[in-house]
Amino acid sequence: IDGIQCTFVVEGNTYRVHSPLIGRFNAENLLGVFSLLCALGHPPADAVALLERIGSPSGRMERFSYGDAKIFVDYAHAPDALRNALSTLKEVTEGRLWVLFGSGGGKDPRRRAGMGAVAKELADAVVLTADNPRKEDPQKIVEDILASGVQVQFVELDRAKAIEKAIRAMGERDVMLVAGKGQEDFQIIGDKTFYLSDQAEVQRVIDELQAR
Repeated sequence: IDGIQCTFVVEGNTYRVHSPLIGRFNAENLLGVFSLLCALGHPPADAVALLERIGSPSGRMERFSYGDAKIFVDYAHAPDALRNALSTLKEVTEGRLWVLFGSGGGKDPRRRAGMGAVAKELADAVVLTADNPRKEDPQKIVEDILASGVQVQFVELDRAKAIEKAIRAMGERDVMLVAGKGQEDFQIIGDKTFYLSDQAEVQRVIDELQAR
């Protein structure tokens, strides 16, 4: 959950890489990049040093820690992306796997039940909230997600409150995916755009909990 460790063997020599990235697919990507760097003439030790500096972009499986619990902020806002993110986290989750998400207004409504179905299949605890509802009723968007049959811990349309409540409900070694915004720092409600950053809200809650 804190990263992946890979071992590469080149001409009888062993090289170990510790990367902050997570997931089997990232391990495969690192192997591909390592092979390419070596093929381009980089010494294996130099290739390892380069690989260990590769991190996730802001808002892409960005990791936050509160004790043994981990929270990941990711841009996933469609069924396939949500599946990829949750599948990756499920591989490394020792406690319960949480997911907090919504769905954008003015978008294809069919994706809503699709995201709900993915959450139903892969997550142990589901929290529904608003994610740029625009001119649609956010409660109606939630109902479209619930049509998938997914069971939820709770619904909280105020996204900042939803994040705080969910983090406070996590147990030791639980993992949470806060999905939908990633690096975005706004919430669109009606014709108005408000500042809202999942990253900032997650960090705020962690700071408050650690200060107790």
